[in-house]
Amino acid sequence: MKKIFITLLAVVLLMFMGTVAVADADRQFSEDTSYFGGGLTDSIVTANSSISAGSSSVTISCYTSANEMYDVMLYEMELQKYVNGQWTRVSIYYDTDYNTDYIYGSESVSVSEGTYRVHTYHYIQKGSYDDETYTTSQSVTVP
Repeated sequence: MKKIFITLLAVVLLMFMGTVAVADADRQFSEDTSYFGGGLTDSIVTANSSISAGSSSVTISCYTSANEMYDVMLYEMELQKYVNGQWTRVSIYYDTDYNTDYIYGSESVSVSEGTYRVHTYHYIQKGSYDDETYTTSQSVTVP
């Protein structure tokens, strides 16, 4: 009975994922990402933020890709901590790359106990055209 249930669950998940893949075939989504602002556009194909926790540190990362080469791509990753009912900035990391179609960043940060997330600004520019979006990871708790 358990094998039948697992098989049926796998079939339903595959059907659901197939539907999402058809609807968003040119987009890549991270399960650890929420989209704010305008979300993904025709120019920004992938935008994600992620965070993982260790015993006294977090590792944060972001990735942005575009549908062609851009003059400028940049990100600003803001590590945030949940304090007194609101998200407050702990630190910010940024990088810029030129004449590229993707940019990636990752940092390992020593932190005190608490709940953390990463909020990222993704930006691309080609000539006078520019595009941007924001992503926010799920939160993690450092014991």
